Amino acid sequence: MFNEARELVDRQKREYGEQYEATTAVQAAWDEATRAYSATLKIARIVFRGNETARNALGLSGTRKQSINGWLDQARRFYNNLLRDPAFIAAMTPYTYNQAKLEAEAALVQAVATASEVQDRERGEAQEATQVRDAKLDELDQWLSDYKAIAEIALSNSPQMLEQLGWVTPS
Repeated sequence: MFNEARELVDRQKREYGEQYEATTAVQAAWDEATRAYSATLKIARIVFRGNETARNALGLSGTRKQSINGWLDQARRFYNNLLRDPAFIAAMTPYTYNQAKLEAEAALVQAVATASEVQDRERGEAQEATQVRDAKLDELDQWLSDYKAIAEIALSNSPQMLEQLGWVTPS
């Protein structure tokens, strides 16, 4: 039981390590995509000034969301609608934002979404590993408690034997 508990403790540590690594990957992908998206968004706000259809379709007004899910919604809307309308692409092309570049930036946004999904999965696995570990440690703790109570009864006439087990007894 102790060895199983030790393995579960090790697994839980490993799962949290994987979760932390996934979190780092999400942040790196998000940082890269944000740099590209921010620049393109600034250009689009200039290019489509006065074009309410484009401003609405691309979500050019307002601040960007701070949560990853909110940001992903805004960035996906921007790139999806921009890439679906040839007139929007044509308007961006003179500013070095052709279809290939916009698709590459959309792929960066998708990479954030994919990394976020991996992070969510790793978070779930880490939480599950913690629950399994805690249940096994509770089981081990109960077993040790019972073992100690029985040993104290069985060895009540031999306090030195209890001390050999590592339990200090009053002399």
